Amino acid sequence: MTRYMCSQCHVLYTFDEYRALESQSLHTDDPNDQYGVESVCGECGSGFHSEKWRLRDEIETSVGDVVVSTVALLIPHGINRDQLYETCLFSETGNRVARRYETEAEAEVGHEKHISALKSNNFTKETTGETIKITLE
Repeated sequence: MTRYMCSQCHVLYTFDEYRALESQSLHTDDPNDQYGVESVCGECGSGFHSEKWRLRDEIETSVGDVVVSTVALLIPHGINRDQLYETCLFSETGNRVARRYETEAEAEVGHEKHISALKSNNFTKETTGETIKITLE
């Protein structure tokens, strides 16, 4: 069963519950509402997209700048659908999901581990096709 998570209060909704939530304009200053809408959490009132939990850092490395981005996922991932956060690496040579986590605390620790490894050049770089794979040592 698909579940949707509010990244602010962590309430999980079934597909039907998510579809029944109230919505708001993504660009409230646009009177024509032409940019779309987002669902609003029934518990805390946060928008599912505009108020998404995230961490982002840009690190200069020996292979170029790498952006480390860790976000709360709207839809849980993984075999057991228990991974609610993920860290991705973005660079000029490509992007990739680096790691997924079950909890916000694990995501914060994982984000910092990637930053630390990149800052200390403690990684290996493999270029396959058009994407980059950075393996932390």
